[in-house]
Amino acid sequence: MIPWTGDSEGDERTGLADECLASFISSDDPVECQALLERLLCYYAAPVIRRVVSHRLRQWGAAADCEDVTGEVQAELIERLLELKGQERESIQKFESYVGICARHACDENFRRRFPQRRRLKTRLRYLLGKDGEFALWERGDGI
Repeated sequence: MIPWTGDSEGDERTGLADECLASFISSDDPVECQALLERLLCYYAAPVIRRVVSHRLRQWGAAADCEDVTGEVQAELIERLLELKGQERESIQKFESYVGICARHACDENFRRRFPQRRRLKTRLRYLLGKDGEFALWERGDGI
């Protein structure tokens, strides 16, 4: 887990990101939507994506994949924001937290693609340990 050094400035920034997202969703002007989308991606999402991706991939020794994963996250985020614009209600409550989760999932998916045998082994072990009453399976406090 990446430690969050929250302060009043960070809280204010998060509030501004959420306001920008709300403005993006409610705006009907294509020029304004483009500007708001660019602001959401460049100013609010990019620092979060870079921080999460660089931390997670360096942790796994895959720092060379940072740019690729960052691009994947940004493309997926654009797609999701445009889908969200078509909905009548807002579904993202905390934009920067949402971006962090998307970045983390993209890192996990990158890891699964790079090491498919590990995933297969992990799944089989989890099945065996969960199915057979002679074994026990525990999770750590952080969900792993």
